[in-house]
Amino acid sequence: MDKYNVYGKGKPAKTKYEYKIGEIIMLYTSNGHYPVKCINKKVVDGKLIQYFNKGRTASDY
Repeated sequence: MDKYNVYGKGKPAKTKYEYKIGEIIMLYTSNGHYPVKCINKKVVDGKLIQYFNKGRTASDY
């Protein structure tokens, strides 16, 4: 099954990874890097679409 990530309102980008809902990953771009959180997953026409929103991480010290 082909897997795609959608960041914010962007276009789907092909990936080889599958993430769990709630999982946070770091997105590296030409403008820097920031955390994104998987908020939804759908299977459309045999393709797994994973939706991410820009977020922030919090630490307990």
